[in-house]
Amino acid sequence: MRHAPLVCLLLALTLATVSMAGDIQVTCEPGLRVFLDNQLAGTSSASEHGLHLTNVPEGKHTIRVEKTGCFPQGFQVEVSKLPTQVTVGRFTQILDGASIVKPTPSADAREMVGKLVITSAPQYCAIAIDGKSRAKKDTFLTIGPLFRGKHSISFTGGGHSPISTVVDMEPGADVTVHGDLLNGKVDVSYEGIGSLRVISTPQVCKIKFLGKLETKTSPIFNRSYLPAGVHRMTVNWGTKLMSADVLITNHHRTVVVIDFSRDAIPFRFSYEPE
Repeated sequence: MRHAPLVCLLLALTLATVSMAGDIQVTCEPGLRVFLDNQLAGTSSASEHGLHLTNVPEGKHTIRVEKTGCFPQGFQVEVSKLPTQVTVGRFTQILDGASIVKPTPSADAREMVGKLVITSAPQYCAIAIDGKSRAKKDTFLTIGPLFRGKHSISFTGGGHSPISTVVDMEPGADVTVHGDLLNGKVDVSYEGIGSLRVISTPQVCKIKFLGKLETKTSPIFNRSYLPAGVHRMTVNWGTKLMSADVLITNHHRTVVVIDFSRDAIPFRFSYEPE
């Protein structure tokens, strides 16, 4: 009986270790390349109705499925004790002769974030994301996650003038882009609610954000329940005035570090889960 506490401790550690992994069922046609967190996990088969991944650590992971000649599909999953299923939809074929321009990488360019939903008028047109073209035949296209950073999106077709925009994909960004070729405009909307944290040098300054002017007197300035999207921020200290576009994303806190010092970077941005 002297060893009973030790046995219980070892059993608890064993159970904890077992519960730290789960399974992912990727349901898709055979012959597709399946990547887990940017590492090739295997090739789908008919016998597995796709590919079954076992002993995947609990937490958030990225699944990417590739088919030759088509645009890859990406998914973000949350692995727990229960199996997680990913269903791969129909692939969109890359148009012949399409030019491919890779987005400019940033320090964390390999991180894949967010979700992009594309709609258009008319429904049938050609779209290009970062120069990679494809035909749009469905009511909408859902693409994501995408590499973190800025991405260009353009619409062409039907004899209409091309239209384009740039979207900023950061953690938590769920973006809908509507390309209206009939009226020559692109509408971008971000979904959800996020929050803001401002740290400044000097500590005391005036901040105007979402139409509200406030005086920052404490080291950290926090605001919650803000609509997702790109919003203009204006900061005033004495006779100095600076402004920048600030992206608020769903379920994330946007951290803005402001520095009025000479030769300093005036605005720095980072994003963290709420």
